[in-house]
This record gives sequence, structure tokens and C-alpha cells, in this order.
Amino acid sequence: MDHTFVSDRVPQDFVQLVKYFYPEAKTIEEYWKMAKIAANRNLCDGKSEVLEIALHSFRQLINKVKIAKVKNPIGYFYGIAVAKYQRLFYDELYEKYCGSAC
Repeated sequence: MDHTFVSDRVPQDFVQLVKYFYPEAKTIEEYWKMAKIAANRNLCDGKSEVLEIALHSFRQLINKVKIAKVKNPIGYFYGIAVAKYQRLFYDELYEKYCGSAC
């Protein structure tokens, strides 16, 4: 089944990016599922932030796949997303407690 059978819970922007590299609906949904798991584990619930980080993480994954061999692309994508959420968390924490005072 191709990308036209992807569930409605997956944002179309994400589908449009991923379908060029992985056209199967199941694979696209698996990438989105991993993006949501990474967001939930890092307490990020803003839909726009989740989509933005998922898109950026997938672009970074494709860059890595083109340069080197990646054994588990979905796991690598998840690792990138988790690192981005952690960076976002620490940046927000720094802004909240230090702001312009530090």
C-alpha cells in the first residue's frame, strides 16, 4: 500500500516529505509513531513543535543515509528526534531560569 493509504493522524507535511524516500504507508506511519513516542517521552505536546522536529529529524536521517550506511533507519531517526527534544528542553530551561541575567 502506498502513501495514499496513510492514516489521517499523520500530518500531510510529514507524509509529503517521507513518501519520496519510503513510499509505503506502513513505513510512513512507523516513522510518525517514533516521532510521537520521542515527543511524549520528552513531554512535548505542541503539534507544531512535534511536526517541525519530526521533519528536521527526517531530513537529517536522509542526509546520513546518503553519506553512510545506517543499519536501522527508524532507530536512527528516533535517536535524532530524542536529541532534538532534549536540546529544546534545555534551551527552554535556560531561558526560563537564566534568561538575559546569565
